[in-house]
Amino acid sequence: MTLKSLLENESLRDLTVMNPKADLERTISTVESTETPDVISYVPVNSFIITTGMIYKGRQEELCQLILRLNELPCTGLGIKLGRFLDELEPEVIETADSVGFPLIRIPISRTLGEVYHCFLSLLWDNENEDLLNALNVQKKFYNLVCHGASLKRLLNVFSTTVKKHVAVVDMFGEICAVSNTDAFEEQMAVKLVKGLNSEDNEYWQKPVLEEGRKEQSFIYPIRSISRNTHYVVVFDDENTAAISAFVMEELLLMFGIHFYKNLYAYFNEMQFRNNFLKLMTEGNECECLSARQILAIGQAHHLRASGYYCVIAVRFRQTENQRFRAEQFMRREERYILVYDYLKRKIEDYYSGDVLVLPDIEGWRYVLLLQKKRKHLDERLGEIRDTLKRVFDDEVLFAYGNSAYDAGTIVNSYWEAVEGLNNMPVGHEGILHYQPKNILEFLKGMSNRQIDDICRRMLKELAFPEDEMNVELQRTLKAYLDCHCSIMETANRLYLHRNTVRYRIKKCEEMLGNDLSDWEYCFQLQLCLIFVGIGNESGLIQR
Repeated sequence: MTLKSLLENESLRDLTVMNPKADLERTISTVESTETPDVISYVPVNSFIITTGMIYKGRQEELCQLILRLNELPCTGLGIKLGRFLDELEPEVIETADSVGFPLIRIPISRTLGEVYHCFLSLLWDNENEDLLNALNVQKKFYNLVCHGASLKRLLNVFSTTVKKHVAVVDMFGEICAVSNTDAFEEQMAVKLVKGLNSEDNEYWQKPVLEEGRKEQSFIYPIRSISRNTHYVVVFDDENTAAISAFVMEELLLMFGIHFYKNLYAYFNEMQFRNNFLKLMTEGNECECLSARQILAIGQAHHLRASGYYCVIAVRFRQTENQRFRAEQFMRREERYILVYDYLKRKIEDYYSGDVLVLPDIEGWRYVLLLQKKRKHLDERLGEIRDTLKRVFDDEVLFAYGNSAYDAGTIVNSYWEAVEGLNNMPVGHEGILHYQPKNILEFLKGMSNRQIDDICRRMLKELAFPEDEMNVELQRTLKAYLDCHCSIMETANRLYLHRNTVRYRIKKCEEMLGNDLSDWEYCFQLQLCLIFVGIGNESGLIQR
């Protein structure tokens, strides 16, 4: 309640304002009556002080010091009964009060201080009772809306109507969630103000709205979820509307907090559904890996489309969590994981109209971005997201691309390549790592000597690692024959042999291998094993 609205009451009409620059829009919470000089040590903020000024008779310069100290507290104003101890206030007292806009109110000689005190207090109590009743009505209205699943836009419209002000809700990432009756300038201002706040502070902020011709103040109220402020209600207040009751505002913020807490669990339920699909796609079921057709059929519920291009980007914070995700009781780390998932969905999946899916990889505290179509300038957007998350959480986010996949059945390869890149990203890397295809030698280094040896011996038998001169020549002839696309003439010309000699040696190879060389797929496997043997011998990967 403001001092101006209180003085407009009929029972206080005979009280007059003594200084022309008095700020009557000050909030008044209580009234105190005192004649002691140390009153400043005992009165609460937003108090209105009434006095006869007895101790300042003949020394009004001390009254100037009291006014300045009361203003700093701050107090609402000072009511002085003139005509008993002080006949008039000296000009310097009026000037001091005007210099800080501190209200000085004249109490007529015909009124007792006790009468004025009780009149003030009665009006304040009536106002508080009315505020409390309004707050209870607001709580009931909003509670019903929240319980029936009303959208944030619906809640905000009711909020705006209730307080008769322009309102916006901004999340911790600096994104507008919903607005009611705001214009473009107010929305830009709301984002700017929230980005400049200390996110750990739980008090509300009052900020000026800076634009020529606008007479507004912005009030920013934090909404705390589990362990941090996740959203902010920004209220724009002009001089033509009444102030919001503290009781009403407290109930409104409580209802918004319940709404966002419910959303946290709704996001988690969706995450579990998508996480199960990711596990099926990358690990298969208990019996066997899923085919491309099966993955597409299951993935339709998650907006997976048939495409000739897929690519996985693995995402996580550099400071990796090493504890189990606690679904039964969310803590600070679970809250952050869920909030970032929703943020990525809005900034990536919604932005690219489903060309990129966001899938949670809960066990690894990762996120998976599944590209279903090549998108230009994606790295630029990932960079913007990385900068925002760094500002909000003070932790770096890493992105690692896997190789592209040609159908849904090969997405698993891209997934593991992206995870490997994420786990092996060098310290100090800029944060976005693209997959580098391996050459055949790097591929061999990823296999054990035993695996290479087993494959080559199973396919080539005695020709894998020949020890006598005849088998060495047979191996050389077989390799040339396969390199020449199974042409006797081209092989003979390459090795400077007679065609019958080549035919004889190929026949001997078929007998040793137990298979003819008419099957092109079998020939390709033989050729690949001969390449493995040659590279292994040269590099020392295979120990004979």
